[in-house]
Amino acid sequence: MLRGNAPMRAADGRPTNMLSPNSYAAATVTELLREAAHGRIGIDQRWVRAIVGRGGEAVPELVRYGLEAPADAPVDLEDDIIAMLRHLRDPRSLDYFVEVIRRHPDELSDDLNLAVPEFQERAVEPLLKVYGELEEDMAGEVAFLLAALGSRGVRDARILQVLLDRLEYDMREGALCLGLYGDPAALPALEKLLAEEPEDGDLQFAIRELKDSDPAPVPEEEWEIWSAYPEVRSPDFSVMSEPERLALLKSGPEEDRAAAAYSFFNEAASEEAFATLLEAAREDESPRVRGRAWEAVGSLTDQLVIDGELASRAKDPQVPLEERLGALVGWASRDGGKDFDRTAKELYQIPEGRAKALEAMWRSLDRSYADYFIRHLEDPDSEVQRMAIRGVGYCQVRGEVNHLKEFFEDEDVREDALFAYAMAAPADPTPSRMRALFNKIDAEASLSDDERELVALALDERMLLAGKERVFFTDDDEESE
Repeated sequence: MLRGNAPMRAADGRPTNMLSPNSYAAATVTELLREAAHGRIGIDQRWVRAIVGRGGEAVPELVRYGLEAPADAPVDLEDDIIAMLRHLRDPRSLDYFVEVIRRHPDELSDDLNLAVPEFQERAVEPLLKVYGELEEDMAGEVAFLLAALGSRGVRDARILQVLLDRLEYDMREGALCLGLYGDPAALPALEKLLAEEPEDGDLQFAIRELKDSDPAPVPEEEWEIWSAYPEVRSPDFSVMSEPERLALLKSGPEEDRAAAAYSFFNEAASEEAFATLLEAAREDESPRVRGRAWEAVGSLTDQLVIDGELASRAKDPQVPLEERLGALVGWASRDGGKDFDRTAKELYQIPEGRAKALEAMWRSLDRSYADYFIRHLEDPDSEVQRMAIRGVGYCQVRGEVNHLKEFFEDEDVREDALFAYAMAAPADPTPSRMRALFNKIDAEASLSDDERELVALALDERMLLAGKERVFFTDDDEESE
């Protein structure tokens, strides 16, 4: 069995032990932050509770780490530290918040914008100091923070003057700030401008706000941190080294071992990694881990002996379902012929296995499975639906392309639909046609930056499947990273 306390070495070669959730309580806050910043533990509710559960004792370490976080840490924890400090409501957090504002005054997070006004008068001096250090074109968000203090009952002549100055610099921004600040002393300046611009809606709005303002401070909003974090999240394998992932595969908790195994799926891996994955597939105590390891093993080698093992595991009804399904996915890209087809259809009939069976079908790139994907495009099971959408894309079921476009408005499956549409939309696999299709999807779906990358990856995948070179992410791009 692949269990025990195998020692692990970090990317820099230093010996370390992977922190499991059971050991969070014994770790320092700094250790918990450092390990999360290097992707070695998942940023989830267990991690947050292990930190904020210490109350005020956690604040000095949170602030110190936030101020001194290594520039080369692959995971940026700034937003997480802000959220935890906001949750703890400790006066010592203000210094960190102000330093974050100073570092990037034009990109303040929602948590920061909501946390700082809660400090009321204590925030006035440091915010005014930061504002005075900035050029006018960079100081707009700090001005809004100063204005937000007014909703907490703060009145300070220096803040009012700053906001009146913003009114001269940018009438719309200044009017909004003065309306938010709520000091009727700003009315003469606003009314003077309104006389010159009687139709200006921003000035009219600010004046109404000031005339109707309630001098009582707005009570602090109820806020809880937990909805921002999943209950459980695996470590970030995308930033972990191969030795770190293998160490976790050997000795981590079940969910992390399974995720570590799958992190090698369709990825370049060393002989040591392949041997470790094969051992996990054959011997790990968990069917879930064995299934994920078989998926990775099947994607990493074309050895015929592995074909036989994948087939025998997938076909054997005595093997646990999770392991059978993983072996089926690993077998999918390896010309399993009628045996594969028969096994895939058998496992498809099991409701708990349907999503993975559909995944195996589309990974086989066999278009004879098109009807299976079509019948599940509106499936109430979200994972089954996602696999059906992917199947329409990979098997280029052209008759369902317009159906895919309907999913662009569904946030739960939008990314899957964009990927599938890029794979299936009519277009010859040539560089010019792929670029044209990219522009078409971008225009039709109003892609975000992340979605543009996703669509580009799909179009490159389409070129590779056609036996041609990628268009968007070339080998030269990979070598330069």
